[in-house]
Amino acid sequence: DRARRTHGPACAEPGYLRALLDAMANMDRWAEVEVLKSLGDVNVEQGKLDKDAVKFNRAMRLYVTALVRCPDPELGDPLEHRYNYAEKLAQQRGTKQANGKEDTTGDMGES
Repeated sequence: DRARRTHGPACAEPGYLRALLDAMANMDRWAEVEVLKSLGDVNVEQGKLDKDAVKFNRAMRLYVTALVRCPDPELGDPLEHRYNYAEKLAQQRGTKQANGKEDTTGDMGES
């Protein structure tokens, strides 16, 4: 776990956040889109390692933001593909988490 924190995706995230701030300050849309995409990729990797659907959802939001800010429509396809992949992983993780929990609602209220 310690090695993953010092060399894994979590270690890369602060550098990408600084790069995103720089890109925004310089009004560099291309760099902004690249960094948003990379942050999404980092969150997908963290989600896989931690088995956490929240990370996949965060990645999906980052990909959508990158898509909205993308100045070239042709670059939208890879972003959409990444979004769909993260969505698939989030659904799988959500299903596994839901199946692992007890149903506390029972049959109350059903006729």
